Amino acid sequence: MIVSEYWKRLENIRQDIEQQKVFDEDVSRVVIAGPGSGKTYLLTTKVAKLLHTGIVKTPHRIACLTYSNFLASQLSQDLQALEVLDDERIFVGTVHSFCIGEVILPFQKLYQLRVPTPLRIASKEEEAEAIQGAIGAQGLEPPNVRDRSLKLDDLITVLRRYRRLYWDRPSTKFPEITPKIRQRYPNLNWAKFAEDYLTSLLETDQPCVDFVHLEIEALKTIQTYPLVQLSLAARFKWWVIDEYQDLGQPFHQIVLCLLQNTPLQVLAIGDPDQCIYEELQGSKPELIHELSRVIQERGGSEAISLKTNYRSTQQIINLSEVMVEGKRGYLARKTQQGGDRIYCISCQENMQLTVIQRLLRYLVEKEEGPQLQVDQILILHPHRKGRAGINSIANGLENNDWLNKLDKDPDYNERKVGLIEWVEQLAYWCAKDSMLHRPYFTDLLPVWIELVEHYQGYTLLGERFKHEKQLFEALWNLRDAAMNLREWLDALRERLQLDQIVESYGSVRPDDAKEFFHLCQAARTGNRLPTWDIARFAQTGQRIQLTTLHSSKGAQFEAVIVAGFDKIGFGNRRYSPEALDKRLAYVGVTRAKKYLFLLHSGQNAYFVSRVNNASREIVELYEYNGQQLRRRA
Repeated sequence: MIVSEYWKRLENIRQDIEQQKVFDEDVSRVVIAGPGSGKTYLLTTKVAKLLHTGIVKTPHRIACLTYSNFLASQLSQDLQALEVLDDERIFVGTVHSFCIGEVILPFQKLYQLRVPTPLRIASKEEEAEAIQGAIGAQGLEPPNVRDRSLKLDDLITVLRRYRRLYWDRPSTKFPEITPKIRQRYPNLNWAKFAEDYLTSLLETDQPCVDFVHLEIEALKTIQTYPLVQLSLAARFKWWVIDEYQDLGQPFHQIVLCLLQNTPLQVLAIGDPDQCIYEELQGSKPELIHELSRVIQERGGSEAISLKTNYRSTQQIINLSEVMVEGKRGYLARKTQQGGDRIYCISCQENMQLTVIQRLLRYLVEKEEGPQLQVDQILILHPHRKGRAGINSIANGLENNDWLNKLDKDPDYNERKVGLIEWVEQLAYWCAKDSMLHRPYFTDLLPVWIELVEHYQGYTLLGERFKHEKQLFEALWNLRDAAMNLREWLDALRERLQLDQIVESYGSVRPDDAKEFFHLCQAARTGNRLPTWDIARFAQTGQRIQLTTLHSSKGAQFEAVIVAGFDKIGFGNRRYSPEALDKRLAYVGVTRAKKYLFLLHSGQNAYFVSRVNNASREIVELYEYNGQQLRRRA
């Protein structure tokens, strides 16, 4: 079965000229992979080939890296189907986890790196306090939680972007800021601001750093010490990198440094048109092209573009090109050349939920509609909060008995910390009907062992088995999908002594600990969670998926409803390049396989003009007048 899966993939790859070339040629190169081009399929099969054919032999390894934990999980699941996930020759994870595990921790004491011992990640509150102190150090009044003119989170985000862009050339000025920040702090010294912020984190009673500093410190360590460069190249013969366009300047410089000074081989896959974290991370779409030039200068191959879209109909592909205002040459595979039209619906914002529910009824209709299952439907919005944001839509659907799955629940884990995701996995394991599908019990063990080892301070094989048995027995006796969430959490905390273990873990990951105890409190006294069973908490069964445009990367669904489509900036934000807004719209529409609905309130002239220009070929225009959907001429 394992071999057949691998060989089945090889047969499919041979049907695609561009994919076959990438697969066959074992050289460094950049792959430009548009939406639905099978990049993850190709990337993981390439990794399997490198391992199965002995191109990468022990003691050499492969570093398989990507942007987020969600995308790393997708890679892991795909690699598991090829029976290479547990291979000791491969590292699968995020850039942050790689920098910590392979650079910071191994060389921390040798080179006296600027990180605390033990390594502790700053909490959100500690970051906010450091920001306020750094602003105050320049004689300025920092924003507070009641300040409506400027949010502290916005200032933290902009400082992160500054540090990623100016890590090697501190500048007192930073032009890429919001009008509100420019107006509030016109003479802010950004170089001093960044340094004072970091110093504040490092000199607290419990020294800590944030993930941006870990990226930069790893980069400086690699650039400064040839021993580190040679060590990484000796351990990792190949770096296979997914979503390269999102990884930012520090990691880009790490790759360039290793390419120029070691025999490292790099396969980087990405799409400049899907670079949507420029505001949040300082990522730049041109970095992947610069990487391609360096690879070619070093003797690697030129970039190759995957032209076949295996996901969407040609109508959706054509609309995506309208969004970025340029032909990309992507073609739907022959079996997807046909398909339904794209529907652009004008409706007042307060009617948005009504229209969404009408569309949902149509999509699941057993007689006239496409007869989709609800878990084949994705709802997107540019914003998470606000009167009409994705949180509001999820709440409205839940009140009308539409089962839905919101990627970040507003009552717990808004920060999306790993510990809560693990608790959700525990609940899913207890609530699912069969032990034959994921998560398997072995999927639950790594986090549990990490928690216990941190609490005990040591590792012994016999102790490890005892704790694995403890977790299994606790979960086995809590397998009841209808069990009340509060009761389930209370029993779990008691049987595993989780309170003491999580409190100890909070010394290095304070956000995780805080969110855990916040969840426990919300399950006891909150507005919604006390009535939940663990099946609802684990989001089992078929549910409509809801998320924001920024968080939709990697998603693909038969039908996609993009609500508030005209709320995307489209150049209206002076600090945000118009090209970034177009890329965000591009990502949104390309999540759909066949059915696409764009909802707007007609408030954005740029949006209306772009859709009207495309309407003759690929889009049908409708409006909702409060009673019926009516097609516009």
